[in-house]
Amino acid sequence: MRLYLAITLALGVAACGQVNPGVSSTASSQGASGSATLSWTAVTENTDGTPLTDLAGYSVHYGTSASALTSVVVLADPGQTSYVVTPLSSGTWYFAVAAYTTGGVQGELSNVATKTISLATQ
Repeated sequence: MRLYLAITLALGVAACGQVNPGVSSTASSQGASGSATLSWTAVTENTDGTPLTDLAGYSVHYGTSASALTSVVVLADPGQTSYVVTPLSSGTWYFAVAAYTTGGVQGELSNVATKTISLATQ
């Protein structure tokens, strides 16, 4: 069984550990990292057009090369259609998502989306 899904990448870089004005902090130094918010359309059918009845969740694949998406996060909620990948260091990151079934069959990876993280040094 082959599955298909489309993915879009919402842009946004967030620094972790930011201090809000007026709020005291005891941390002497804080590292900055970026994030990427991924969102996709829920898979409802197999590539042959038949209804998908056993969707178990999604796996988010990412890395620093489109040909080496070496990090994987498994999302065991078939209703989840977004995920924030963090922390990400400076550089260009590549992302794809695949659906998987209750039988453990993983569908094809989506198109690869990219995001460049640029973090200012403090």
